[in-house]
Formats: sequence, C-alpha cells, structure tokens
Amino acid sequence: MSTLKRASRNSVWLLASNIVVKLIGTYTAVAVARYLGDVGLGQYSFAVAFVSFFAIFANFGFDALLTRDIAKNKDETQRYVGNISSIKILLSLITMLILFIVSFLIDKPMVIRILLWVFGLDIIINALKGTISSALQGHEIIKYTAISQIFEKAIWALVLIFIIRMDLGITSIAFGTMITTIIGSIYLFLIYKKRLGKIVLLSDKKFWKKLFIQAWPFTLTGIFLLIYWKIDLVMLSFYQTDAVVGWYSAAYRLLELLMMAPVVLMTPLYPVFSRLAKFDKAKLKDTFKLAVRYLLILMIPIVFGVMLLGDKIILYIYGKQFVNSVIALKILIFATLFAFINYPFLMLLNSMGEQKRGTFQTGISAVLNILLNLILIPMFSYIGASITTVIAEASFLTL
Repeated sequence: MSTLKRASRNSVWLLASNIVVKLIGTYTAVAVARYLGDVGLGQYSFAVAFVSFFAIFANFGFDALLTRDIAKNKDETQRYVGNISSIKILLSLITMLILFIVSFLIDKPMVIRILLWVFGLDIIINALKGTISSALQGHEIIKYTAISQIFEKAIWALVLIFIIRMDLGITSIAFGTMITTIIGSIYLFLIYKKRLGKIVLLSDKKFWKKLFIQAWPFTLTGIFLLIYWKIDLVMLSFYQTDAVVGWYSAAYRLLELLMMAPVVLMTPLYPVFSRLAKFDKAKLKDTFKLAVRYLLILMIPIVFGVMLLGDKIILYIYGKQFVNSVIALKILIFATLFAFINYPFLMLLNSMGEQKRGTFQTGISAVLNILLNLILIPMFSYIGASITTVIAEASFLTL
C-alpha cells in the first residue's frame, strides 16, 4: 500500500472515531459541568490540570520517541516497548508517591485531595496505555486505537449517566474515569498481543540511557506545552475561587474539543513525516504545507462563528450558571487558531529529529505564559488568563 493511501486510510479511521468520540465527549463534558456546577467543575478541573504536571514525568516523552523510531525501524518494536514499559512503571510509582506527599502540602479542601489521589492512580494506567498506542501508531495500525477510543468513551458515558442519576458525587466521577481507562487499556493490550506479540519487560540499562537522552527534549516540550495550556487553571485556583476556575474551564473545554482537529490530521501523518524526513525532504515540506492549509481553512470560519455566537453557544451548552464563560471563550478562540498552526509545526520538528528546537520555542512561550499570568491573573482574573494564553500561543510563531 502506498504511503499516501495508507495515511488516507488512517485519517479516515481517526476522523470517524474522533467524530464519535467528540460527540460523546461533548455530551459527557457538558453533563459533568451541569451536574457539578461552576464550583464543582472548578475543583475537578484543577485536579485534572494539577495531576497532568506529574503525569508528564511518568511518560517522559517516550511516546513520541517510540512512534518515530518504530516507524523508521519496525524490527526494534519489542526492544523499545519492553524497555520503555519497564521505565514507565518505575517512573509512575515514583510520581504517584510524590503526588501523594504534595497533596498534603497544598492548601486545598479534602475533596480535592481525594481527586488528586484517584487521578494519581490513573497515571500508571495511562502511561502503559500510551506505550501500546504509540507502538501501534508506529506500525500505522490506527484502526484499533480508533476503535479503542470509541469503546472507552461509550463506556464512560454509561458510567457517567449512572453516577449522575444515583447522585454519587464528584469523587465517583474520578473513579469512573479510571475504570474506563482500565477497560480501554485492556482492549489495546489484547490487540497489541494479537498483532505484534507479547510485551516482555526488559531492563537494558545501556538502552535506557540512550532512551532518556533521546526523550528528554520531548519531555521538556511536553512540560512547556502543559504550562501554557494548563498552568493558567492551576494558578487561577490559587488566586481565585473555584467558581472562577469553573467559568474559565467551561470555555477552555470547548476549545480543547476543537484541538482534536489537528490531532486527527497529524497523528497518522507523524510516522509518514518521520519516514519522509529520512528519504524525501522535499515531499515532507509539501505535505506539511498542505496539512497547515487544510487546518486554517477549517479554523478561520470557526473563529468568526464564535465571535458572533459565543454567548448563545455558552448559554445553550452550559446554562446561565456559566454566563461568565462567554468572554473567555471569545478570547481563547484566537489561541486555538494559533495552536492549529503550532501543533503540526512541532510534529514536523520531532519527525526531523529537531526536537531541541521545538523545546526551545515552547520553553520561551511557557516562561512568557507564567510571567504574564503572574501579572494579569491578579489584575483581571480569568480574563487575564485568557489573554495570556493567546499571547503565549502567538509568540511561538514569532520565534
């Protein structure tokens, strides 16, 4: 099968799965927001964002490295998967312990601590799931990861409906997400075993050293990306009330759904980029330009639509309790526009082995994000956080 045909087939699978996943995801996100209210959503969103900064160390950038290297040499699959799985288990256990200790050092109510503990348990599950998914992507077996996403989201929707109807509370929602993640991980593990063989944990210390050296730029890039996509929620939580965090999170959640568009297009293209970077750089350049063009054609009308109908969108989806989210949505939509360009550019750099350049650019944007948040959040609350996110995303293009 030709490169273009294979990428097209994978794109169709991802597009179909993401349409279904996003429809279900939109329903569950709205259901959670309406059930918890602005205060509860603020607490839940803080916990998710806070744990994300710990989870990045459990993954340590290995997923992107795994997909890239397997795409170039599929014979190395078992060696990479076995060693990376061992490393992730060790890192996850250390990370979970640190998170548990830190949860007692922050001035937050007990309900948030419980959320942190539950999401902390999810770290090791997601870490191993990411390894399997990345290996399948490296082999361009996108079909099964797509099915897994649909399967997992469908189960999560059913679990959430049960939780809401039984009024089990915010902590039950956290446990529900963990259960569905376990189910999705088991499915992917069975597919991997059938298609690529058993996973055998390996401990090649010399290879571990090589993996850490190659993966640290991916890790730093991931940290920096988290900073200018998640640090605002964390900082808002320490400066403002949980309700304010909920208003901001409601708008932010809608834009996270939009960010799946570049993910859908670029995920099947990443192994293609990696291969073209080695054999045909001229074709790589043309493919990248075409991808960005399609993303902009998609995004620009959405920006105008949100500016005109942002208030109606928020009120229809979340209700009057989240009316304060309207202005955040209208500001943050411009951050999403810039992100539509930044995401494929980062994947291009990674595929070419120039992850250090991507790390530098995202690092500058991340530092700018923190500094601006320190200035603007105390002055303008969640509106300041929204403005900061736009500036940080735009700054990436100027570097």
